[in-house]
Amino acid sequence: MTIIRQKLAQIAKGEGAVEKAWRIAVSRAARDTVGIDLAVSDLEAALEVPALAGLVPEHALIFALLRGQEDHGVAILSPSLSSALVEMQMTGRIARALPSRPPTQTDATLCHDMVQASLSAFDQLVEESEDWAKGFGIARSLPNADAIAQILPDSAMRRMSISVILNGGARTGVLTLLLPTAQPKLLVAGSAETEFQAALSHQIMTAEAILNAVLCHVTISLGAVMALKAGDTIPLPQTTIDQVRIETADGKLVSQGQLGQNRGMRALRIGGEAARKADIAPLRQAG
Repeated sequence: MTIIRQKLAQIAKGEGAVEKAWRIAVSRAARDTVGIDLAVSDLEAALEVPALAGLVPEHALIFALLRGQEDHGVAILSPSLSSALVEMQMTGRIARALPSRPPTQTDATLCHDMVQASLSAFDQLVEESEDWAKGFGIARSLPNADAIAQILPDSAMRRMSISVILNGGARTGVLTLLLPTAQPKLLVAGSAETEFQAALSHQIMTAEAILNAVLCHVTISLGAVMALKAGDTIPLPQTTIDQVRIETADGKLVSQGQLGQNRGMRALRIGGEAARKADIAPLRQAG
C-alpha cells in the first residue's frame, strides 16, 4: 500500500460524516468540472473562531459563500490549487511548479464552477441532521483576507481544510471551507435584549435621511455660470419631468419618479415604470 493510500485510509477511519461528504464532493467536482484527478492526502476539521492571519495564505483565491441572506461562509483556495485549476482549463495540463501571484478575476471565473460544484455535491451528500452545512453557494470572490473578517460572524465556525495531490503528484494544494454553525439565539419577549433592540430600531427608523430630487444634470462652462444673473433661464431636456432621480446626499441613485402635483404642491410619484427601468445602484456594496 502506498503512502498516499495509507493516509487516505487513516482519514476514512477518523473523519465524520460531514468531513467525508466534503472530501467526496471536492474529488467529484474536480473530476467532473475540470477533468482533474485529485487525491485527498489530509483533512483537518475543527470547530473554532478561525485565526485568519494563519489560515489564508498569500495570494489565496477567496470566495464568499451565502445561504439565504444572513449565513456567510468562505471557501479558500491556496495559490497552487487555484493555478492548477486554471492551467488545466487553459492548457490541458498542470506544470510541476509556478511562482505564486495575486489571483485575478479570470482566475475566479475559471475556478468558480469547480467550487460551486463541490458545494452542490456536498449539499446532496450531507445528511439532513447536519443542516447547518447545507444550502451554501458562491456569492462572489473577495479581494483579500481582510474582506473575510467583514462577513464572518464572531461565533465559532466549522473549518474543514483539505490537502490534495493533483494528477499523481504534479501539484499539491489546500482547499479550506469555513461555515457558521451557531444557531440564531431566540429572544424572549420583554427581556433586556429585546427592549434594547426595540429602542435601537426606533432610533434608526426615526432618523432623518436627506434625499435630493434631481431633474437632470447639466454641464455648463465656468464662464457661463459666472455670467448668470437673476431672470436668466437654463433649458432642460423634455424627458426630465418623467425621469426625476431620487439621490442620496452623496449622489447615489435610490429610485426614479415622475414630477407632478399633490394638493397644489410640487410632488413626486415614486416607482412605476420609470423606477423599474432605472439602473439603481445599491446604497452599500456587499463585502
